[in-house]
Amino acid sequence: MEETGASFAEVALAYEAARGILNLGEYAAAVDALDTTIPADTQTALYLAAVALLEEQVDKIVSDRAASETLAKRGVKGVVDDYTAPIQALKAALPSTLPNAAAEALRARAADLKAQGAPEKLADAAALMPALEFAFDIVNIARTTRWPAEKTAALFFAVGERFGVEAARAAARGAAPEGHFDRLAQSRLIDDLSARQGAIVRILI
Repeated sequence: MEETGASFAEVALAYEAARGILNLGEYAAAVDALDTTIPADTQTALYLAAVALLEEQVDKIVSDRAASETLAKRGVKGVVDDYTAPIQALKAALPSTLPNAAAEALRARAADLKAQGAPEKLADAAALMPALEFAFDIVNIARTTRWPAEKTAALFFAVGERFGVEAARAAARGAAPEGHFDRLAQSRLIDDLSARQGAIVRILI
C-alpha cells in the first residue's frame, strides 16, 4: 500500500472492512471445507480470486477520503454498515449489467471452474469477483449523484468501452515493469484511468 500512503493500522482496518462488506469470511470457510474433495489447483484458484478482490478493495478504502474518514471516526463497523447493502445489491445486478464481452468472460470463468470440480455456487462467486473491482467506485458515484447503483454501473462500464479506458487499463496491466518504482507508476496509472472513468460518469449523470 505504499502508493496510498496508508499506515499499517489503516490497511489492517480496511482489510477487515472489505472482508466484511464482501462476505469473504463465509466464502473462505466454504472453500476451506472443500479440502480433499476437489483438485488442489481448483481450490487454490478459488482462494486467489478472493485475494485479488480483497487487495483491490482495501486499496479503494484507504484511497477514498470519505471511507477513510468513516474508518477513522466509526471504525470497521461504520464502513461495513455504509457499504455492505449497496455493494451486495450491485453484486446481484452485475451479471445483467456488464458489457457483452465482460459478461461472456464471466460465464467462461464460471464454466472453467465448474469443469475443474468447483461447486456451482462457489464457481459463480469466484467468477464474479474480477467484475467487482469497481464496486466501491460505482457505489460512491451512485451515492453522491443519487442514481441507482445498477444504472451507474451500466454507465460506468459503457464509458470504459466507449472512451477506450478499459483498453488502456488492460494495456497498462499487460506491461511488465522491472523495478519497484516502475510497478508503483503502473499502479498509479491504472488508478488514474479509473478515476478519469468515474469523473466522466459523474459529468454524464
